[in-house]
Amino acid sequence: SRAVEAGVALVPADRQRDGSVGSLSLGDNVTIRVLHKYQSRVGLNRSRMRSDARKLLEHFDVRPLDPRLKYESLSGGNQQKAMLAKWLQTKPSLLLLHEPTLGVDVGARQQIFQLTRTAAADGAAVVCVSTDYEQLAAVCDRVVVFGRGRIARELTGDQVTKERIAEECYRVAES
Repeated sequence: SRAVEAGVALVPADRQRDGSVGSLSLGDNVTIRVLHKYQSRVGLNRSRMRSDARKLLEHFDVRPLDPRLKYESLSGGNQQKAMLAKWLQTKPSLLLLHEPTLGVDVGARQQIFQLTRTAAADGAAVVCVSTDYEQLAAVCDRVVVFGRGRIARELTGDQVTKERIAEECYRVAES
């Protein structure tokens, strides 16, 4: 809770187990981080929550666009876009992504890349942990390759390509 208060957002690799409540509605999942906005003297303003959730889901292109659906009923890509919506609405200063495109289709993958780039352009520091070299090359300005728990290589600028990342990872694994 202290990390969240400090502006840290985490989109975990296992979004169903660690990032959401599958039995809750999609609307509840995307508004859970900002519930305080909907509190009143008599409880939660559920109609305003649903309305705001719908706008948020539309903005993040989550399909189907129905906040009443169970989160677990969505495809992997739509679940991931919903997780990004949940966190990016909080305007985090640090966005931590762990395998952000794991189990998502090609179309959603590109949307997730764009949402990540937009978050960075809006001022968030974005840290992406991934074993997907293409993903790293698409979203990162800098890639750090670890070996034996330490930084082994750092790639920046034109060095950040899928091929170069793969090459450095294999070099580090061999050493």
